[in-house]
Amino acid sequence: MTVDEFETNIMTSGIAFMQQQAPQILWQRNAHVLQLAIAGQESDWSARVQSGNGPAHSFWQFERGGGVRGVINHPSSGPIIRTICAAIGVACEEQAVWDIMGQEAGDNLSVCMARLLLFTDPAPIPPPDDEDATWQYYLRNWRPGQPIQQRWSARIQAANLAVAPSPAS
Repeated sequence: MTVDEFETNIMTSGIAFMQQQAPQILWQRNAHVLQLAIAGQESDWSARVQSGNGPAHSFWQFERGGGVRGVINHPSSGPIIRTICAAIGVACEEQAVWDIMGQEAGDNLSVCMARLLLFTDPAPIPPPDDEDATWQYYLRNWRPGQPIQQRWSARIQAANLAVAPSPAS
């Protein structure tokens, strides 16, 4: 899927869903662009399940005992993800959340999980045109096993182009 297709088919509905279920989470452009770039970095906007049937699910490649556990158990994101899970009828526990994140039916939940992982970082999300700062933010929050910095430039640039500037930008 291209970044524009991903923005249209995955992000738009996921953001709308999250705004309904968790209006307290603001969708600033910084978060939107970073989240879109991370999906490109992690899955090339294409893979809901890690290649080779690896341990990661969703376009953001969450591992059950890593990001899924972290979002469910974090004091700031836990109550929000419980509300979201209840809204879609999935148990708010690691296995159930991780399982659905590997399926098309879990796309909205996956958008929410990725946004909530960013929400758990007390540092402000960097401006999307600051390539180094966004890269460092991604590394700190996703803790990828094999980070490939050479791909980041293309991912963050593509995400910047795909997300329309907000009126305040």
